[in-house]
Amino acid sequence: MTSDVRRTLASISIHAEKRKKHWILRYGNKIVICPSSASDHRSGMNLALEICRTLSEVQEKETKTIYLVDAGDYDLETPYQIIPNFNEWMEKGCEIEDIDGEDIRGVDYGDLYLTKMPKEGAKGLVTIKRAFNLEMSTGELLQKSKNLPTKLLSNITSSKADIIAEKIGMSGLFEIR
Repeated sequence: MTSDVRRTLASISIHAEKRKKHWILRYGNKIVICPSSASDHRSGMNLALEICRTLSEVQEKETKTIYLVDAGDYDLETPYQIIPNFNEWMEKGCEIEDIDGEDIRGVDYGDLYLTKMPKEGAKGLVTIKRAFNLEMSTGELLQKSKNLPTKLLSNITSSKADIIAEKIGMSGLFEIR
């Protein structure tokens, strides 16, 4: 969290204190704990909602501007969204939009599909099996991979799938449906 972000938070009476792996944000007697690094690309938006819900409990009648940023960068220069009227935003249900203008309050869960064979072949499939902790044998995965697209996993967030795919260097091989 940059000093600019801490100053901005202080200007709206939020005190930020760094701990080992988290930031402690205090507003009056309310406390919000946030991670120092993001677990996925929606964590900043989820944190913003948590802060806003906490603030709404003690919010004064004056209008405050809210800057929604990713927890991974805390950069007020590139917010996801600027909320010019806090009270009006709260009354409308804390709508947060992504870059394409879609409401993203909920987390998207879906089924993970393998749409392309990894260039490493069977070795790549073993990597996928381990990374996604698939509950099927390597032989079963190899058999399923002969008929793409094939469902690998149910009930996973797109952000988690993206992070795992990037980590193993296999972005672009999967879809969430």
